[in-house]
Amino acid sequence: MAVSGADFTGNMSAQIKGTIINYSDTSTIVLGNASMNFDREGSVTVPAGFDLYRELNYVPASYAEAGI
Repeated sequence: MAVSGADFTGNMSAQIKGTIINYSDTSTIVLGNASMNFDREGSVTVPAGFDLYRELNYVPASYAEAGI
């Protein structure tokens, strides 16, 4: 699972098959009575869709939102 920061709070239980990758400067926070079990039995070294050899740089001024 790829996230841009995440909050896991309260009474929660999660079975995660694979990994959680946080790709932002925002922290992933786990608070409260949280239970997370990571099942990485079928995991690969580099998850699908990720490339360790490229870096994308976000340039906000180069994007424009089109009106519908």
